[in-house]
Amino acid sequence: DGRGRETGKSQVVVLDLATTALGELWIRLEFLAETCRCAIKTSDERAVGLLQDASAELQDALSATGYTQSTVEVEVWESNRMDEAADLMRRFGGLNVSA
Repeated sequence: DGRGRETGKSQVVVLDLATTALGELWIRLEFLAETCRCAIKTSDERAVGLLQDASAELQDALSATGYTQSTVEVEVWESNRMDEAADLMRRFGGLNVSA
């Protein structure tokens, strides 16, 4: 809705998905002004190539919606949701996830 563009603060959206074709996915989208950084992690090494092949199309779609300076990165993921969630929450400070 563009609110992140007005405040100058980044907006982050994370999708934690389990798919049959692409394995476990952790997708992190960070938006700021005309920039979107999309990081896609998959537990299936075979899916990396498929996702990389589609990354240009995703970049074009982001550009068409106003995020003209977008990047898409794809990498293999070891499926550690707790570490990923802790990294996401660190931006709020004071989070202690040690047991």
